[in-house]
Amino acid sequence: MKKVRKTTFDSFNSKRISYIISTKNRADRLRNALISSRNYKGINDELIVIDGGSTDNTKEVVDEFIDIIDTFVSEPDMNDKEAWNKGFLLSRGKYIKQIMDDDIFYKEALEKANQVMEKNPEVDMIVCGGIRKQNGKETVIYVPPGSNYGSSVDDIFKNGFTTSGMGIFFRRNLLFKVGLFEVDRPYPDKGFILRSIYLGGNIKFCRINMFYHTLSEDSLTVKTEDDYVSEYRLLLNRYCSDKYKKMFNRKNRIWYRILSRGLKISRSLISKRNFNIINSKNISKPIWDGGFS
Repeated sequence: MKKVRKTTFDSFNSKRISYIISTKNRADRLRNALISSRNYKGINDELIVIDGGSTDNTKEVVDEFIDIIDTFVSEPDMNDKEAWNKGFLLSRGKYIKQIMDDDIFYKEALEKANQVMEKNPEVDMIVCGGIRKQNGKETVIYVPPGSNYGSSVDDIFKNGFTTSGMGIFFRRNLLFKVGLFEVDRPYPDKGFILRSIYLGGNIKFCRINMFYHTLSEDSLTVKTEDDYVSEYRLLLNRYCSDKYKKMFNRKNRIWYRILSRGLKISRSLISKRNFNIINSKNISKPIWDGGFS
């Protein structure tokens, strides 16, 4: 009688980290991303490049870096979300890290992220910090210690915590719990983080300075900026508690906002003498110590 071999999913992970790059008709930026990848890709990592059927010299760029690229797919796709999903399904790593072709990722930070996950097997995903630059202005993507990030979707919306996909570093088996990216949504990484929390995943913000993210005019984030408000409301209604949704809707009624503003002004005038003026530069100086927030 044939015996069924008992095993675990992790035993099928033949690689450490799967780095996945999605690109289309951005050969110059892809080349820069591959130059960086050569620096941080480890001996037991894999690099997957998913191309949406480029008509520029993307194939020639890929040929230049054939020594570090393990898998290359070039075919028409619906969008970058479909491309990411292809990469996820082809991956063989214990961990998955998306690499955008126009961003800088730091080798030390990626190694630290791997170490943090190895030391904390109960954690499904860490969302790391970094710097976002747009129109010459730099913004720190960071959550301070003691914030209890990932405890609930409500807290993400209440506190305005980051859901930036630049810093995502997750176990491949999380995909079995929460599924792939939604190909019809403008911010799939944001939805992926929120859905993971909503479905009980152990998600943490990790104080690692992982990336430098520059937003240009042709960045997908900029192109879909007009969809942000509607997507924000959709995700809120889908994943937040009924109690929070009621509070949010109440606060956003015109009369409530007018009344709240009036009360704030009154309280400010009454208790102004008791206020402590704080230098905003000292409020949220980031601490990149690799801890959870």
